[in-house]
Amino acid sequence: MSIGKPTTVNQIIAGHFYRQGMFEIGDCFVNEAHEADAASNLRSQYVEMYQILGETRSRNLEPALSWAVMHREHLVKNGSNLELKLHSMQFVEILQRGSRTDALLYAKTYLGPFATSFKTEFQKLIACLLWAESS
Repeated sequence: MSIGKPTTVNQIIAGHFYRQGMFEIGDCFVNEAHEADAASNLRSQYVEMYQILGETRSRNLEPALSWAVMHREHLVKNGSNLELKLHSMQFVEILQRGSRTDALLYAKTYLGPFATSFKTEFQKLIACLLWAESS
């Protein structure tokens, strides 16, 4: 049974460590295997992902929104509605802080472009304004 080229196997192993957020172990493995050049791009993508996840857990959606906007074309091509979901979460966050006016302005600016493609989702979000505490 042939395993394949060592570089390919090493990249798979390094990718596993980076995917799990084990950056120090991944870096150590890459250095020991002399594959630093091949794994640097892979590592940077996972570092970015974990930074975005950390910010999202802290209720800061700006890094995720920025990433989605930068990759909009690719996301749309793949049929993803990630950008809409992130903007929806941001809208609800603004609304929960008690500012209907700010939430409406956010909806007009960022959710408006999705109104025709995702009519039902857009209507549900706008309906939330009716039940929100007024500011």
